[in-house]
Amino acid sequence: MTKYILKRLLISLITIFVLCTVTFFVIRWIPGDPFENPKITEEMHAQLVTYYGLDKPVIVQYGGFLKNLFNGHLGYSIQYTNRPVTEIIGEAFPYSFDLGVRALLFATIAGISLGITAALNRKKTLDYVSILVAVIGISVPSFVVASSLQYFFGVKLGVLPVSRYESFASTILPSFALGLGTLATLTRLMRTSMLEVISTDYVKTAKSKGVGKLGVILKHQLRNALLPIVTILGPTAAFLMTGTFIVEQIFAIPGLGRHFIMAVQNTDYSLVTGLTIFFGSVLVLMNFLVDLVYGLIDPRIRG
Repeated sequence: MTKYILKRLLISLITIFVLCTVTFFVIRWIPGDPFENPKITEEMHAQLVTYYGLDKPVIVQYGGFLKNLFNGHLGYSIQYTNRPVTEIIGEAFPYSFDLGVRALLFATIAGISLGITAALNRKKTLDYVSILVAVIGISVPSFVVASSLQYFFGVKLGVLPVSRYESFASTILPSFALGLGTLATLTRLMRTSMLEVISTDYVKTAKSKGVGKLGVILKHQLRNALLPIVTILGPTAAFLMTGTFIVEQIFAIPGLGRHFIMAVQNTDYSLVTGLTIFFGSVLVLMNFLVDLVYGLIDPRIRG
């Protein structure tokens, strides 16, 4: 197991390094000038370019970037008046993380439950209802779901807040809007996985030995059916916990998604690079954790 962990850790570190390098060079190929403003004179423009080191050769900039990166410094934002990128991430990430965790818990619990229910009631009413929920969740865009929730529960009924992120009540609608697509995906995947496991020989053998229905489901069907779910939870968790611009924008949540879009629009090299590295690192971390869990669930993976 130790060899397996070290191997996955090395792959993760190499992936992050490649991500940092590619991000640094690609962001400098994007057309546009971060200091393009009628109020900025040529003299001020030259001073800003010198201050941010953009007048140096790209390879020199890259060396300084790596040095700062190893020291935990992602540079200063051009858009937000020379604020450290780490400070911006530190302020916004807790909102995105909290929303993402709530959405992930809701989607995982509901999705797995619906998937199991659908598989155990194949071609019955509960199966059709679960499939309908999955189709709606996948087909309807998140901005339509979010806007509809705001209108019905906030405007028409007036039972839940439609914006901000200041209380438990204000987290319900954005968490549902963000998690519905994931819920639908998990429902379909869990249903398919359960149906495949149900028809396997070891399940039939367990039933023939007199193992109870609940015992067969928990000990034989559920454990093996969860493997595909575990596989996609890594990237899904990273996606949800690092912020989604649409949901955060509609519900006025000051998360990372808004900063990323604004940084791209304003060609804020440091902020775009920092946020991309942060997003990528979270994704790599979640995949690393999934690999560990996968290795624990299925010992054949470690071999």
